[in-house]
Amino acid sequence: MNVVIMSRPMRSILFSALTLGALASVCLAQDRANPPTQPFEIPAVAQAPGCPPEGWCGEASLQMIFMYYGAYIPQKIINAAGHPEHPDLWSNNLGPAMQNLGFKWSDFSTGDTDEYIRKLRASLADGVPVLMGVNVYSNGNGGAHFCVAAKSDDTALTINTTWAMRGDIYTWARLHTKAGGITLADAFQALAIPAPDLLAKHRLRLYPVDPAKFYEKRCKLRIAASNLIKGAKYQIRSYPSMQSADVNRGAGELVDEFTAASPEYTKDVEVDRDAETVFVMTRSHATGS
Repeated sequence: MNVVIMSRPMRSILFSALTLGALASVCLAQDRANPPTQPFEIPAVAQAPGCPPEGWCGEASLQMIFMYYGAYIPQKIINAAGHPEHPDLWSNNLGPAMQNLGFKWSDFSTGDTDEYIRKLRASLADGVPVLMGVNVYSNGNGGAHFCVAAKSDDTALTINTTWAMRGDIYTWARLHTKAGGITLADAFQALAIPAPDLLAKHRLRLYPVDPAKFYEKRCKLRIAASNLIKGAKYQIRSYPSMQSADVNRGAGELVDEFTAASPEYTKDVEVDRDAETVFVMTRSHATGS
């Protein structure tokens, strides 16, 4: 994996100089299209309350991608999995964190902005989110930041910034500049993170039921699935980790067993805010898959 380590002072200066309110103002200043009315496929979450002053943008970015695949992993567990030398994950810690948590990735980092965007859009078209290492500019100074490319079209990119429980839409034209806010003009990392084999066959996604209460001790999540076969029987089981799900496939705690009445499925569940929970859906039939 190609690793680019951005200096801690740059990121510290950025987050010291800008409060969350100021960052929100930066977002509002971006040229953007009208947000879509449907929920974003990749859930947006913010950096966890109580995270260090340096911020947990890498941890929050990985958390939302893991939720996109049906795994709820608290940011503090993601942080510990990367064994960082600092309070937060840097570029060189992201790979170890993913590996230790059972995820794979592909690094297509490039210094060419147009090539970066082309590869990013191709990954999103395949349903694979991208963790981006970008710079955020304020008063002419740039600071490193991790965020998630969530959705794109010909005019704009939806970015889950980790500053709020929603995505923000930035035009491609704006992302080519360093006028202020997030830019791809000097993006330094791009990690495409596909579904682990265990979670790829029957895709579940997790969304906060109430974003304002996402960090309460008992966190409510919505399990969503699509493209189900009407009349087919399914089971959803939960496991305390990816490793446990791999070893104990078919066991685990039964969350739901149902016959699909439509191609879409949702169910609200509660999880412990501080504990890892992996949801796996299987189709019930004679061969047991």
